[in-house]
Amino acid sequence: MGDGVLLIPGFFGFGTFGAGGPAPIRYFDHVIAALEAERPDLRGRIHATDPPPTGSLVTRVERLYETVAAVFAHGIGPQHLPIERLHLVGHSTGGLCARLLTNRHRWTGDLRSGSYSDLMQYIGAVVTVAAPLHGTPLATRLAGGFELSLPGLSLLSIVAKAQEIAPVPPRILRTLLLAEVVRHRPTPTPTILELLLDFDSTTAGEIARFLDHIVQDHALVNDLQPEAMGTLNTRIEGGDYAGLRHVVTVAPPPSLATITGGIVGDIFGAIYATLYEATADPAFTPAAFPHGPWLHGADAAPAGGESGANDGVVPSGSQTLAGTAHLIAEADHLDVIGHFRSRRFRGTTVFRSGAAFDDADFQQLWSTIGGMLR
Repeated sequence: MGDGVLLIPGFFGFGTFGAGGPAPIRYFDHVIAALEAERPDLRGRIHATDPPPTGSLVTRVERLYETVAAVFAHGIGPQHLPIERLHLVGHSTGGLCARLLTNRHRWTGDLRSGSYSDLMQYIGAVVTVAAPLHGTPLATRLAGGFELSLPGLSLLSIVAKAQEIAPVPPRILRTLLLAEVVRHRPTPTPTILELLLDFDSTTAGEIARFLDHIVQDHALVNDLQPEAMGTLNTRIEGGDYAGLRHVVTVAPPPSLATITGGIVGDIFGAIYATLYEATADPAFTPAAFPHGPWLHGADAAPAGGESGANDGVVPSGSQTLAGTAHLIAEADHLDVIGHFRSRRFRGTTVFRSGAAFDDADFQQLWSTIGGMLR
């Protein structure tokens, strides 16, 4: 027996769409490849969880707890390999959920059972990547009428990832048209997804149900508001797991260069600029930029904004519990999970941030994280 790794996606994140079909869409496929390149002993022992996309923290942590219990009971990966120890690596809200799962204190709505302590003795490292540990101002901006945009933004993210599997040049443009339709009808039907975006019927059905879930349950938007996270952090202060590690991301402020580059480039640059500015709230605390080793020493320039520094979704100051990072990278929120303009694999991203994050940076970042899983 050996170690295993659970990868936990964040807001809008998913495990796999169309598994077993002709063109499955795997959220963490490049992360898994990078980790296995660094740690061959983990091959076949990495599993991506499938949380409710915008469900409450309570339901997400409950689902994570059930997944951890199932892994220890039945094994991990496609071969259901038995493991002795399980590492948790969470991106964005996934990192926050990993932190809450392993915190020894209980909070309102905490549904962990008495067997929790038995499972915890088999948990190894817990790594948060770009996690909103103190919330994000973006959640406050998304609340209210702006919530109507959530299915459209999610669909854009899914289709950007799908470009790697079956590139169709007009697909992104058709998605933008569909996103406009979604503004007037909460979610598209599977048939519309098949016809307009070239998805097979299985994948289209799974994506339609995923988008329906976002419409029906987006409690996470409220949970991630800084005031709500402040209350939660006060309640569970002092109970955090000793093996907690933080990876912090920061991206450059929007510039003219990020919002030019053809129709799609302009739109994705505008999406990044809008979300970056919504996240850069000078009143947010903690305001201080975290300290810790950088992926590249020359990348520290974006940290100069102090209170405004963020990755397009989460303030950099929110990504550690007490200001100490185990790694800091110049990258936007989606770069670090392999959603960037790569030379090694096809695909794109809904962000055009200008962070200049590349294939070498991606491998180095996940090699470093792989070294934390000891």
